[in-house]
Amino acid sequence: MQDAGSVVAAPVTGQWLVLTPPGHAAGAFDLVAVDATTGRYARRGRWEYLAGRVRVEDVHGWSRPVVAPSAGEVVTAHDGERDRHRLVPLVDAPTGLVVRPLLQRGRVAGMAGNHVVVSTAAGYVLLAHLQQASVAVRPGERVSAGQHLGRIGNSGSSLGPHLHVQVMEGPDPAAARIVPFRVAAYDVWTGQAWRPRVKATLPSRATRVRFPE
Repeated sequence: MQDAGSVVAAPVTGQWLVLTPPGHAAGAFDLVAVDATTGRYARRGRWEYLAGRVRVEDVHGWSRPVVAPSAGEVVTAHDGERDRHRLVPLVDAPTGLVVRPLLQRGRVAGMAGNHVVVSTAAGYVLLAHLQQASVAVRPGERVSAGQHLGRIGNSGSSLGPHLHVQVMEGPDPAAARIVPFRVAAYDVWTGQAWRPRVKATLPSRATRVRFPE
C-alpha cells in the first residue's frame, strides 16, 4: 500500500476549489478561493473575464493570507516578482502554459513567482505565486504552524490569483521529487451538503472544499 504521506494543516482558511491542472505532477495542487455564497471565483461575470475586463482585485483569492501548514524552518523566501494585475485569458493561457515554461526553464522564480519553501516533518513544503512584497519570512527563520508567511498573488506562471501547494523530498522545486501529504481537516461540498474529511489527501479532481478558520 502506498504511503499516504504525513499530515499538515491547511495553509489557508475558507472555501476553495482544489485543482490539479494539466502539466501538474501528481501530489501538486492549486487552491483557488471561491465566494462562500455563490461559489464563484471572481466578482465579475464569465464574459467579462473572457473579455479581459477582470483585474486581480476582482478575484476572491487576491491578497488572502497564507500561513505555515506545519512548524519548521524557512529554506527559501523569494520576493520581488511582479504580479499581473489584469487577467487576459486569451493571452495568459498560451503564455503561462507554453511560452513562459520555455523561457524560464531552470529558473524556479520564473515559474513559481514569489514563493516560500519550509522544511517540515512532512517534507519541504512549497507555497507559490505569492503577492509581490507580501513575503513575511526569511531563510533560516523558524516558523510555527499557522504563522503568517505571505499573501496570495498572481506572480510567476499563473493564470489568476491562486496558491500552488506541494510537498517535496528536497528543497529545490526544479529537482526534488513530490511526495504525498494529507490535510488535518477539511470539508468537501457534495453539491448538497458538506462532508468532513480528517487526515485525508486532497481531491484529485476539481472539488470545492472548506478549510477551518
